[in-house]
Amino acid sequence: MSFSRLYETLVSDIDYGDIEVFLLDHLKKNQGVLDVGCGTGIFSLFLKKQGFDVTGIDSDSEMLAMFEEKQRDMQLHIPVFEHDIRKPLNRTFNQMILLNDVINYFKGVKQVLKNLSNALENNGQILIDFYKEEYLSVMKDYVEDEVSPVVYRWEIFVKHCQMTHQITYKEQVYRFNQYIYPLNYYLDRFKEVGLNSELIDGPDERKHYVKLTKKDN
Repeated sequence: MSFSRLYETLVSDIDYGDIEVFLLDHLKKNQGVLDVGCGTGIFSLFLKKQGFDVTGIDSDSEMLAMFEEKQRDMQLHIPVFEHDIRKPLNRTFNQMILLNDVINYFKGVKQVLKNLSNALENNGQILIDFYKEEYLSVMKDYVEDEVSPVVYRWEIFVKHCQMTHQITYKEQVYRFNQYIYPLNYYLDRFKEVGLNSELIDGPDERKHYVKLTKKDN
């Protein structure tokens, strides 16, 4: 099984209801939404069914293929594009979301944020979440052995600001890294690329939630 399909299986039983309420509370239905790091379309599909005009981008072609499979099954159409957000976007959007700790997958975030800022329309907004710094100590040497929905082991190793996930399924071992920095690191990067930041309440107490808007010229 590929990592993308395994990951989709492992998160299939997560209840995203609180995040869906969060999205409806903060997004404007009359404005388009770019789902950055959309994966297999968890949030894009929800927003589409709520009447939003959604576009999805992700750098993982297999996850996008799974997203398109879901669309066909649901008889929905959402434009999706394979794109690495470390590269500039070729159009602008009024609203963007980077949820499910997408930003934590980047070791450095300034270029990513600069590209997003350049693609954000005036008076637009970006909703973003990222792990709090104390999450590193909470997850150090974490081990999870599960038998449902499949038999697997999920381990986490922490070194400085890097959190390495290791998932063992049958005889396959998959690894990926996330990077967790102090809140002020992110606030400084937002400011450097011309974005105002406002901390807002969100559904997951392990994370910071921030609303970003363009600075006034």
